[in-house]
Formats: sequence, structure tokens, C-alpha cells
Amino acid sequence: MCGRVGCRACLVACAECGTMVCEAHSEVCHVCHRPHCSWHSDYCMVDQQPVCSAHALACPGCERSVCPSHRQSCAVCALDYCPDCMDEERRVCHTCQQLEEAEPVDLHLEPISADADVAALAGRYTWRSVRNRRYTIYLGARLLQQVTLVATHDGQLVHTNHPPRAERFTGWLRKLLS
Repeated sequence: MCGRVGCRACLVACAECGTMVCEAHSEVCHVCHRPHCSWHSDYCMVDQQPVCSAHALACPGCERSVCPSHRQSCAVCALDYCPDCMDEERRVCHTCQQLEEAEPVDLHLEPISADADVAALAGRYTWRSVRNRRYTIYLGARLLQQVTLVATHDGQLVHTNHPPRAERFTGWLRKLLS
């Protein structure tokens, strides 16, 4: 990294790639406590603690790094986000909050419909979609049921999420009463 020449006692090996680096150009991850070179370490955006690439998450909403102890999972898409990209009270990310106002989409016309399992679901739900920096999130809804599909922008399905019945019912009831 820095090109510094030193003895083995003065250099540490990056736990990720094995590159020997001086202490000034390495960080010890506060999760796994192993040394990492500057290419394989970052800082948590919440507490600025060093975190290695294996334990850092680039938040899909803002792309800032966040460590496991500061991640929050969205109840709709089930993706992990940094605290700044979440509504902590509702447990919903800022991306999924936009789904309520999003225009309906024809899932058959979306890149994700190339997936055979998704194509089979397309006509069963009314779909809305929103995008963040990394993913397109599709919400399919019908009476008392919903499904969330998370895909890369080029249409590769990442995962699906079926919220628990109690959450679906309270969400439906909230909409009915508002």
C-alpha cells in the first residue's frame, strides 16, 4: 500500500487479501478484531469505528458504510439500511415509504419479469415500484396479502419478502381507517 519496507514485527497482513502493510495503513475491525488494509476497511457512518469489508454494509439508500450493530431492517423490503435512511418508528426505509405514492406498474413490462417465478406472480397482484441507489423494489398487493420483490436495476431478483400476516392486517386496517 504505502511501499514502506519493514520487518515482520513492523508490518501486519491484511486478513482479507494478505497484503503486508504498516500500522499507519491498516485498521483493526471493531467487529472481528482482525487487521485490514485500507482497501478492505472503512468506517461506520454512525460511530466512525473501523469495520472491514466483510462486516461493512454499503447502505442501499445512501451507500455510506454501516456496521452490523447500527443496521436496521426494513419491514417491507427486508433490506438492511443505515439509521439515516430509515423511519425508526414505522420500521420502514425511506425508499419503501415512497411506495404508497408510487404509480402502478405492469410487472410484465419490467426487466424482472424475465424470471419465471416472478412472471407467474405478475398477474396475481397490483404492483408499484420504487428505486434506490442499488435496487428496484416492487410491492405487489391484493386483499390482505402483499409480497415485496427486490431486484437489481437490470432485473436480477435478489429476494422476496412476505410480511407476517399481523403486519399486513394492521397495515391494511390503518389504510382503511385513514
